[in-house]
Amino acid sequence: MGKVESGSLPPKPKATAALRGGLSKGELVMKVPEAEEKVREAIVEIRKVFTNKKWCKWADAWLSGADRSVESAVSIAEQLARRAPTKTTPGRPASRAALLSMPAGNAALAAAIVARSSDELDQFAAMMLEEYVKRKALPPASKGGR
Repeated sequence: MGKVESGSLPPKPKATAALRGGLSKGELVMKVPEAEEKVREAIVEIRKVFTNKKWCKWADAWLSGADRSVESAVSIAEQLARRAPTKTTPGRPASRAALLSMPAGNAALAAAIVARSSDELDQFAAMMLEEYVKRKALPPASKGGR
């Protein structure tokens, strides 16, 4: 890497450097069908325990293929970001809905990444998608909910 001047960004690494490092070209990208499957799995799992009406409506539309637009995915993710867990009274955990809003919002962001891609996701987009759909422990479904 070259010298970096104060206030400037280092040069973007080239794919050839990654290839020389032992990665194959196939590891630098993810095909859209594979990405869609990862997003579908995340949405289905979250849908089992998350009952936010707006998110569930979006999730159902995404799963059915009725609405897979970037705009709707980003919109629902932004709405859920406003519900992110905040500090509570000491000894009192954040609400179940607030805890679930983060993985649900992340699934929506992953859907937006897929919607922006035509054929395949580049390395950065694939890495972000993987992070957004990582399986994290979700609270169990509420006794009266779905």
